[in-house]
Amino acid sequence: DLREQAKFRPAAGDNPYRALESYDIADNKLFFGREKAIEALLARTPNAPLTVLHAESGAGKTSLLRAGIMPRLLAGGYLPIYVAVRRRTPHDAIKHALLPDPSKAPDLAGGSLRAYFSALARVVGHNREIFVFVDQFETFFTDVFTDEQRAEFISEIAECLDDQLLPVRLTLAMRTEYFGLLASFQPAVPHPFENELLLRAFTAKEARQALVLPARAQGYDYQTGVIDAILPDLRGDALEIAPPQLQLVGGALIDGLPEGRKSISLDDYETAGRAEGVLRSYLDRLLSRFSAADRRLARMVIEGLVRADQTRDVRTPESLRDEFSALGVGSARLGD
Repeated sequence: DLREQAKFRPAAGDNPYRALESYDIADNKLFFGREKAIEALLARTPNAPLTVLHAESGAGKTSLLRAGIMPRLLAGGYLPIYVAVRRRTPHDAIKHALLPDPSKAPDLAGGSLRAYFSALARVVGHNREIFVFVDQFETFFTDVFTDEQRAEFISEIAECLDDQLLPVRLTLAMRTEYFGLLASFQPAVPHPFENELLLRAFTAKEARQALVLPARAQGYDYQTGVIDAILPDLRGDALEIAPPQLQLVGGALIDGLPEGRKSISLDDYETAGRAEGVLRSYLDRLLSRFSAADRRLARMVIEGLVRADQTRDVRTPESLRDEFSALGVGSARLGD
């Protein structure tokens, strides 16, 4: 479907940047610039049953969890579980992560989340903490789920949090604009805001690390003056640098190198159109992956997922279909 076609990854197999895709567990040796955030989150999660990680769209929450936090927990002998909130309720998604076929353990699949975690703890050992990361949690507050489903999850989680012997640490990762809606967890969860971490965009120092160190790990280098040209272009009048823009610029520069050359010059950056040119051409390069028949619909989908303030919206396929239908545009190719 269109969403599958829209995935844009670097063309070169050794490109250390991930464009708009997230870094994954296997990418942990290419994940730089978030050392302070990693330390801050690792300082919080073991000491509280519930932690909330929140950030603006595009700050890199998923990469932080999957490439920054989970490899360290695995190396420490802990069990990290990652789920993203999409169509399944969060409690069902957590069960499905380790029990994709409910028929193999129907009692666990149909039982409470607390019973599921208790059984899991017996398997892995009660002295081995289980860290559960529920990403894209803002979806929980949208029309993807009913009020009854939300109430059920809150009840399930409250029961887990009340069991002080349960070796489970839960982290909810969500966009900051939805953070206040955690008040709906009260009174079942008395203090949902107590243990939170705000992930901001890159500082100039973090951006330099995130640009230089992954390239160096893959044998690339930036010649003198290139980084000092890129970072002010990306920052503009802001105090911070958006990780997706840095990823797109770095990835485009490496993709544009002649075969066999691994040194990026200031001339390469100028030829690419500097940051502004790379970012401006990204949508055109993305849309070029679609057939001519799908290109108009793809552009409308992208525009439909961007709000007036240029932040990313959370939309269901049904809401997009309804919008396109009102405009007289067929949407059978949207997929689910």
